[in-house]
Amino acid sequence: MRSRLVTTLVCGAVVGVLAVPAQAGATSVWASVPQFSVAQPNAVQVTGQLTGGSGSPAAGATVVLLAEPSGAALEALPDGGTASLSAISQTTADAAGTYSVGIPAGTSLDGVADPTGVVNLVALAVSGTSIGVTYLSTPVATSSSSGLHLAAAPADDEPTAVVDAPIELTGTSDSATPLSGGPPTCSVHKIHTYGPREVVVGSTYSYTSHASETFTYSKGTNSSLGVGVNYAMTGGSFEASGTHSVSSDSSITFPTESGAKNTHFITWFDYAEFGASCGSRSWRSVEATDWDGGSKISTASSLTATHCLPYASGSTFTNTHSSAFDYSNGSLVSDIVGISLSARTGYSTSATLLVHLTADSRLCGYKGYPNASSPAPQLVVAYGA
Repeated sequence: MRSRLVTTLVCGAVVGVLAVPAQAGATSVWASVPQFSVAQPNAVQVTGQLTGGSGSPAAGATVVLLAEPSGAALEALPDGGTASLSAISQTTADAAGTYSVGIPAGTSLDGVADPTGVVNLVALAVSGTSIGVTYLSTPVATSSSSGLHLAAAPADDEPTAVVDAPIELTGTSDSATPLSGGPPTCSVHKIHTYGPREVVVGSTYSYTSHASETFTYSKGTNSSLGVGVNYAMTGGSFEASGTHSVSSDSSITFPTESGAKNTHFITWFDYAEFGASCGSRSWRSVEATDWDGGSKISTASSLTATHCLPYASGSTFTNTHSSAFDYSNGSLVSDIVGISLSARTGYSTSATLLVHLTADSRLCGYKGYPNASSPAPQLVVAYGA
């Protein structure tokens, strides 16, 4: 069985799909292709639970999966400029409020995928006058001479990725017109560019004088940064609702931290406010569009890790495969949305933590052992022997 990213999988019935040709600039028109069913192999499925404001299941709600323009297109969009928010697929939640929408293997993603193959999506749920959205991303596109495409589904017909995206229908719309009869026409316009804001992209933790730690944030690294959503087009308040992925196009090696100290590594990302409309529904979002660069270090709070192994003096440990920690307040944008948003950077061949030890020591993972893949350590802490 082919390996895949899986969090939750529930059943639903997909009723339509749109193919995605390349975008010209920041806008596009997406052409319709024949309907498909869940039985057709899909490279990606987005699933989740829909709940109303009271927490009860939103049975029968309509869910539309939308693709945002690429980060470069959103960044280039001037204040007041408009681009397509294009519908990929649409479904109806079952009696328990669960849904599943898929993206067929081979769907073209030119104009929406970033250079690393990550696609940012929006799941919109509508039930009467209630509305809810959540933002998510999926890193499954592959590059070929004809552009970026979803990877082919494996032989066992299981999706390459299954992304869990629960949605709370906490917004209210003036319209109760159903989103039925085909995918709606949706768009996004940039309301205001806020410019660079600080984001935590990594951390080191040491309780021994015999450790030196270096964090590198390199070209191709992806950070999943929280999105703030507001269902009022003027006034109202923002709430955290999913994440938007931004990839780096250059590198920073932060200063090496030596001795007993805990450190956050900070860089800057561009943030902007957008207004979105889909049929007669609308909402606002604040999200990151680009990595600007810059480096800063700050003191991190204490952390205890218990999944420990001994490391001999002179050892150098390199973490290039672990998914990193979710910083609940990692994006410092409270001046924009009234709350700080999450930030998460995965260690990879382009985001690396290196620990060098000058005496016998212990390295301890926060969630799993230092070099384990399941569960991954998330954070690694150095202790004395």
